[in-house]
This record gives sequence, structure tokens and C-alpha cells, in this order.
Amino acid sequence: MREILQRCEKATSEVGQTYTIITFDLGVTMKAMPIIWNFPDLYRNHIVLIGSFHTIMNYLNMLGHKMAGSGYTEILI
Repeated sequence: MREILQRCEKATSEVGQTYTIITFDLGVTMKAMPIIWNFPDLYRNHIVLIGSFHTIMNYLNMLGHKMAGSGYTEILI
């Protein structure tokens, strides 16, 4: 994981950008964040984002909890 973070930082610096913005799947993000938190000086310019799939899944899950018991599923059926 540290190798991936370092390679991304190198690629970012080659194009002249200050911040390294990385989008990972949720599982990989959960492995990357402890490394970034344990070495804040080394990875201070890294911004890790969760991929859109898990963001949408969390939104739909929350929407399902809000709509539970409202009769919406009975209307659809």
C-alpha cells in the first residue's frame, strides 16, 4: 500500500501538482487511511476519496431506511 501511495505521489509531482488525489474502493481506502494517519508528515499532500460505487450504495441504503414502512414497496408491486 505504501508503494502505491509513493508511486501516485511521484506521478503527481511529475505533472507539477501539489496534492495527490487518489480514489480507492472502500476496502483499499480502509487500508490506506491508517498508513496516512500514522505518517502524517510523509503523506500530508495525499487526498484519498472513496469511489462513487460505495458512496451511491450508502446513499441508497440510507434512502431505504427512510422509506421503510412508508408503503412505497407496496405501490411498486
